[in-house]
Amino acid sequence: MRLFARTPMTGAALRIANALAGHISYDGAFRGAPMGCAAFTMSELQAITALSERAVRAALEELAALFGLTIRRRHHA
Repeated sequence: MRLFARTPMTGAALRIANALAGHISYDGAFRGAPMGCAAFTMSELQAITALSERAVRAALEELAALFGLTIRRRHHA
């Protein structure tokens, strides 16, 4: 969290970063995410952060550029 506070980023990116950091899977089973990862649907991120889908996507792209964040899109049938 200190790294986030010291890194220049938009408010939207900071909201997303805090949500992701707060839901990391430490046992490899939390929310179906592998150990060290966080898993959210786009709707969940929108609800948690009160951001639009466009703002969430832009924030995720910003975090990917800043921290090497990997985003996996999974579509369910």
